Formats: sequence, structure tokens, C-alpha cells
Amino acid sequence: MMWKYNCGTSKLEAIKSKQHPTFESPESYKDFDFSIEPEQSFYSLLVQEAKTIREKYPKVRLWYSGGCDSSLILDVFTKNNIHLDEIHLAKSGIKEADFEFDNFALPYLNKLELTNTKIVIHEPTIKDYYKFYENKNWVEDFAKVHPQNFQYHFRLHYINEVNNLYSDNFINIRGKEKPNVMYINGKYYTYFLDGDIEDQPLQVNFYIDNPTISSKQSHMLKNAMIKSSNYDRNECTGRYMFGTNFPTKNLHMNNKDGYIIHNNTKIHYSNIKEKIALEVMSKEHSKLIELWQNGLQPLYEYKNWFNQNKPECGTIGIFSKFYCLDTKDSKTVDELFPNGFKV
Repeated sequence: MMWKYNCGTSKLEAIKSKQHPTFESPESYKDFDFSIEPEQSFYSLLVQEAKTIREKYPKVRLWYSGGCDSSLILDVFTKNNIHLDEIHLAKSGIKEADFEFDNFALPYLNKLELTNTKIVIHEPTIKDYYKFYENKNWVEDFAKVHPQNFQYHFRLHYINEVNNLYSDNFINIRGKEKPNVMYINGKYYTYFLDGDIEDQPLQVNFYIDNPTISSKQSHMLKNAMIKSSNYDRNECTGRYMFGTNFPTKNLHMNNKDGYIIHNNTKIHYSNIKEKIALEVMSKEHSKLIELWQNGLQPLYEYKNWFNQNKPECGTIGIFSKFYCLDTKDSKTVDELFPNGFKV
């Protein structure tokens, strides 16, 4: 994996053993000069990346959600006649929460008529949910497969059928990730959080593994921030170059009012799809909510590691290095924020 922890274990194991791991960027980032904006257009860099992937790997698979990140990748490949062997969609199996797939992804794929590309839809059943959550060790078992970002939300995307696809001879393209840019002590820096990337073996994070693409979109975001405080992160990083018909994703990671009431208990959620899934399943399969919550209970021993001290809100992010966009330099979060990180 290109993005990794320095501790050699999963994030969950590091938390349990009271380690404080750092999040390491790919080797290619170390000597790259992020202070110089690449001259090529963002689109030309994406086309070249797609061609490089196609030439390097015998079989190419795109994981497509219908959101603006994976849709732009799909458009880059199809509009330039760069073949995708397979396109996979990982639904949650909860229809009301799968609106992004049903209302955006699938209609668009049907419109493209990709007759030479295999389209595969993964959709867990209620039986799959019970099988997963009735395993009392589901948290630990999941962390072994996904060392960077173990399962914490209720919806299932990475069931065994999907996990096994990361051990075949395909390269898997994911739409990771838009950069974070921050103005600190008179300079602009770009950085990433571990939870934004979810790196896996045989995976390409299309927008960030290549530091040239990462730098280009970071400068695009920086330039937008300089022009106005009212900017659209998707728009200024080129995600809307072929249209804006994408679902709105309202995040609630740090919203203390983002919760439902189940059996007189507050259960928090991190986005609108999780909210919908919890509301539906609380009414139709209340036992599953209880099994999921029971599996999270041991994590309360380490609650300081979780957003809002709630395991269902996910772990607090671990920072990569901060790469300066004004001078050739990089710093750790502790060097930039000796008294603790703040926005």
C-alpha cells in the first residue's frame, strides 16, 4: 500500500496498544516540490493518468458510486476511449439509502451503453447483515482486512464478496480524494487524513497517488480560496467539468445534533445516507441495530479516539505531513500546531 501507518499494525490495534501512529504519504511525495503548480491542465493530467493505468495493468476495475469523484474518472476513461474491463457498484442493500446508485449511477451507466465493460452490482441482503453483526468479533475481524479504516457505520459495503476482489489480478480504481488546504502562519499547506483514503492492496487512489495531480488540484483549491471565501470545493477542483447533476452529501461528522433515537438511546450518524439507513432499519430490523451497537461497546474504552467520543462517528483522523504550496517544505501537524490542531 502507498499510504500507510508507521506502526506496522492496523489503526485499531494501535489504538488498543496506546500507540500514536503517524500517517505516511507515498514515497514519491518526499522529494516532490508542491510549491510549483504543474503547468498542464487538470484534465490533461487525468487523461494521462488513465492512460498510464491502462498501459501498466492488464485488467482495470473502477468502483463507481455516481458521485462527482468517481463520475469524473468514468468520464475521463470513456470520453477518451480508454477501456475499463469492469465497473463495480457497492450498494448497502438498504434501498432508501442507496439513492445515489439508483438515481444517478445506474441511469448514467445505462446511458453510456458500455457493451464491452462488465457491470457488477454488489448488494448485501438482510441475511448478510445478520451474519456479519451476529459475529461478536466483527470489529476486530474487519480491522484485519481494512487496517486503515475499520467498520464503524451501520451500512455494509465491504462484505466478503467485495473484500475478495482485492486479491485478484485487477487494479482497483477509487475516486480518492479531494485535497485539504489550510492557510497557516502566512503560508498555504495541503494535507490528508487517513480516513479519507482507505488504501488497499491493488488499489489506485486516482486523484492523489500521483503527487503531480495532487499538487495541481491543491493549487486549484488554493487559488479559489484566495479569490473568495465562498467557494465550492468540488467545483474548484474540477469535479464539475462535465456537469453538476450529482447528489448532495450532507456530512454530520461533528454535528452533535446528528442522531436518531433508538430504544431511548442517541445513535449518531456521519452522513445523510447513514441517517436514512438507521431510520429504516430501526423500524424494520431493530435487532440489527442492537447487534451493531453491541459490537461497538468495547470501543468505548478508547472513546477519546472517536469523534464526539462515539465509535459510530468514526475515529479521529491522523494527519499526513503538511506540504507547503508556497515554498518547498513539509511539516508535521505538531510542528505547525505545537499547542494542538485547530482550524
